[in-house]
Amino acid sequence: MPAETFDRLILAADPGAKGCLSFILLRLAGPLSDPPNQVHVRPLVPGALEINALLSEICNGAPFTRIAYLEQVSGFAGTARTGASMFSFGRSFGNLESSILAWNFELHRVPPAKWQKVLGALTRKGESRPDHKRRLVTLARELWPALIGKSKVSLVSADSLLLLHYALKTENQSTAKC
Repeated sequence: MPAETFDRLILAADPGAKGCLSFILLRLAGPLSDPPNQVHVRPLVPGALEINALLSEICNGAPFTRIAYLEQVSGFAGTARTGASMFSFGRSFGNLESSILAWNFELHRVPPAKWQKVLGALTRKGESRPDHKRRLVTLARELWPALIGKSKVSLVSADSLLLLHYALKTENQSTAKC
């Protein structure tokens, strides 16, 4: 990470099977909804040690405020899954959640319907799951145009990038109330 001084790290995590972490380091000099800082996108690694190492790299020992928005998921993933695959998913989710807490992040669990509603991205009547996912990718590309040329906006990263956008909106609103 850059050697500059930052005030806040905001991380958004999509814990899915092909999950992703998106994060931004901010200075509180201006509005959080229009940060001049670079957004980082990383694939979610599978094990507790790997997640811990990734968060160690992200935090880099810096004393800034750490805030995480974790997509709150249920045990049902939309289609029938084997017990072993659901157990593996649950273990990965637990590894991610416990690592976030161990790194002293303020944790916000957000159901997909909540952040999608705020961003106007709820599933439309009759819309298939693949069509909805493609629409989420399009929305993420619209909200993060600087990432398009870097191939960082994809089916894998869209949810975490949209959750990061939701987090920035939420943090901006809570900062404005102070």
